[in-house]
Amino acid sequence: MSQTRDASSSGAVFLSPHNDDETLFGSFTLLRERPRVITVLRSYVQEERGTGVTYQEREAENAAALEVLGIGDWEQWTYPDDDPPWREIRERLASVDAGRVYAPAIERRGHAHHNAIGGLASALWPGKITYYTTYTTWGRTKRGYKVPWEHEWVLLKLRALSCYRSQILVPGTLTTHHFLEAQSEYYLAQSSPISSAVYWASDASQVVRSAFSGASARVGLGRPSADC
Repeated sequence: MSQTRDASSSGAVFLSPHNDDETLFGSFTLLRERPRVITVLRSYVQEERGTGVTYQEREAENAAALEVLGIGDWEQWTYPDDDPPWREIRERLASVDAGRVYAPAIERRGHAHHNAIGGLASALWPGKITYYTTYTTWGRTKRGYKVPWEHEWVLLKLRALSCYRSQILVPGTLTTHHFLEAQSEYYLAQSSPISSAVYWASDASQVVRSAFSGASARVGLGRPSADC
């Protein structure tokens, strides 16, 4: 699924691991930068859990949310979230032309998919990445520095969030709290390579190697909500 490039697009690329990550953690970036949005993984895990939520439903929600946020350049890749083929994903990401990349931060006890995609981005686009934070097993990450926003953007973000009915209404998704909590967004603080490494205590190359070996890439680390 994709749409034609928006004439106002900045040439930046926003990598969203799953349907809804771009809205929960990147709405203000999308509204300001108008990047090309790539949703890397297709959602099969939720349906496999018996929730009744299909990938078609989630992608329709994604399309509606991005329309609210004014994104005309986006695409849904078909790599399954129940067993991501990381080598194939890396090869496809390597073909993406981008002057600036927004990727999920690599976070200790963060979601395995988020960390893997953040690690791949780190290897492919050194010096071109702004990392946005998501959540860990301790909850939503509220560290780093806040993404600037304008008052109207708050309304647009709330409207876009409301498009994800499956993630709010279906019991057992364990994602409702992400929509209920404060909706400020954060970028990883990058004052220096050393301080960033100490801050997150995580090595990108190790994350990617772990992802390639299949280690816990099928679900979130210590958290059953692998679809947010």
